[in-house]
Amino acid sequence: VGKLVPRMMHTARILYVIYMGLTVILFILLLCGNMSVFESLTTAFSTAGTGGFGIRNDSLASCSPYIQWVVTVFMILFGVNFNAFYLILLRNWKQLRHMDEVWWYFGIIGAAILIIMTNTYGWAGNILENLRNTSFQVGSIITTTGFMTVDFDQWPSLSRYVLLFLMMIGACAGSTGGGMKVSRFLLSVKSALRELNSYLFPKSVKKIKMDGKTVDEEAIRGINVYFTAYILLVVLSVFLICINGMDIESAFSSVLGTFNNIGPGLGKFGPTCNFGWVSTFSKYVYIFDMLAGRLELFPVLINDGSFIGRTIQPSRVTKLFRRELVEQNLDLWDDRVTVGEDLQMVFAAAIDAKGVCVVPDYYPYHYWYNTASMTGQYDARYLEKIKLLRERMEAISDAKKGYDFRPQIRRSEEHTSELQST
Repeated sequence: VGKLVPRMMHTARILYVIYMGLTVILFILLLCGNMSVFESLTTAFSTAGTGGFGIRNDSLASCSPYIQWVVTVFMILFGVNFNAFYLILLRNWKQLRHMDEVWWYFGIIGAAILIIMTNTYGWAGNILENLRNTSFQVGSIITTTGFMTVDFDQWPSLSRYVLLFLMMIGACAGSTGGGMKVSRFLLSVKSALRELNSYLFPKSVKKIKMDGKTVDEEAIRGINVYFTAYILLVVLSVFLICINGMDIESAFSSVLGTFNNIGPGLGKFGPTCNFGWVSTFSKYVYIFDMLAGRLELFPVLINDGSFIGRTIQPSRVTKLFRRELVEQNLDLWDDRVTVGEDLQMVFAAAIDAKGVCVVPDYYPYHYWYNTASMTGQYDARYLEKIKLLRERMEAISDAKKGYDFRPQIRRSEEHTSELQST
């Protein structure tokens, strides 16, 4: 989730308040449905965190229709980008209308419910019951919660594969849900359409937009890389699970269920089954998939270079900058910011394929620049801090062969001049 206000600490407080507020409302509504205090509390926590664990063997199947509808609504709400709730509190309807990801999220849910209801017509007792069960399972799967009210593995093939599609997409970015995220899916589709358009009109220049803003090409490239890594890891995991003789439907759905932190799958891993009977080797594969899906792919793959050897070693570069700056005792941080925490964000450095250091723009500088841009004011002491930083980066560029920060220095100087002229 992006920064809602200039300071990240204040943004975190706002998100916590929204999260706890929704949880408390859900807890009260569950109590109104004659659910015990303990079960209301555990169900509220499990729904808010999209964890999906209930204290009943049948999940929420034996709960009243009222309870199921309440949980359905809140599962879907917790899958929404929390920025949307903040905009609603501010009554910023204009910016809310431009949140493409949220509208696509609701559109996908509505389309999935309509398709499954049509496909399962006559399967449930009546239309209202069918609507309730379909809405619950669609909300449970797309938000990666994992609750169940019916054995959806008994649904027709089309309905089951719609659920598989929802497993891959997941909830919105900036929500408590897992999965690939609607924003990544949407940008991947737009990127593919742009490439197809370029074949038809080679001279055309088309920008990809999200939330009314042009998306940087570097962000598009990162999403395409993520999507490729996602597919490759899913295929590899399915291959490893099939070594033990697992059928393809069970293997594929179980990998999606664990990789996207949903839980139930199809076939031998349907909502009435569990993973207790699989081999130890398969359990290790599922453990890795669950961790990779929850922690995001890149941190898991890049951590200490364990999966890509010595080609990419961000930890070595991080230690280099930590040592270089701490030894100089440069006071580049506000007293309210933890230096150790800031270093983790500042020096999220990487090494490209040629071994050249690539460092993102400096975090304190951007914090100061964004604050000044929003308020129309700037603090002279930050100008001095940025000047010290530029001098230090120049010194590192001269002393350390292969680490050239002059492009970042020039960009910083341009931004400073631009701000001073306003």
